[in-house]
Parts: sequence; structure tokens; C-alpha cells
Amino acid sequence: MGAAFVLPVYGSSGASSTGSHWSGPLTLVAVNGPGVLVPVGMPLLISALVLVTLYRKCSRGETIAGYLASTLVAVLALGCLAAAASIGLLVVPVALLLGRATAITPVGPASTATA
Repeated sequence: MGAAFVLPVYGSSGASSTGSHWSGPLTLVAVNGPGVLVPVGMPLLISALVLVTLYRKCSRGETIAGYLASTLVAVLALGCLAAAASIGLLVVPVALLLGRATAITPVGPASTATA
């Protein structure tokens, strides 16, 4: 997310009315505005949700959490396909690693309720 503010991903150039030329780098937020943070932030949000669900699967033995994590990874992978022309290819490694983490996370002991 922070890279959208500081990483120069666009180049710009122009000429003034006096004939002098200028050029310089621009960031993603500078060109597209703060609304670009929504699609850039979605992989971060989905990754955080996968972390929470895998924690619940491993620590509490909740099998539904494993299914939810797999569903979230599938949503992220579909988002990569949909955004392949822009940032989707940058998120593919994240989707692959989260998919692997989902596959190898063991189901923990089932929690018992004590009254």
C-alpha cells in the first residue's frame, strides 16, 4: 500500500510555453488519485483475512475456517485474472503462497467448551 504513494511507476514530460522541456516520475496515487488505493488494498485485506482464518483452523480446529481460507484464496486468484493487465500479475505470487499455506496448514485440536 505504501508503495502506491512513493514508488514512481509513471513517467511524465512536457514543455512550457517558453519552450523548455521537463520530465519526472509520478506515483500511482499522483496519477490516479486516492481511489486507486481500493484495488491496491484488496489483496492486503484478503491476505489478512486468510491469516485470521488459518489461525482459527490451526489453533481451534475449525474446519470451516479452512474452507473459508480456500474460498478467499480463490477470490484473490480470480482477482489476479481479472486485473492481469494492471496489478494482477504482481499479486499472483501472493495468491500462490497463500494457496500453499492454506493447503499445508494442519487442523488443530477441536476446542471443548467448559461450563
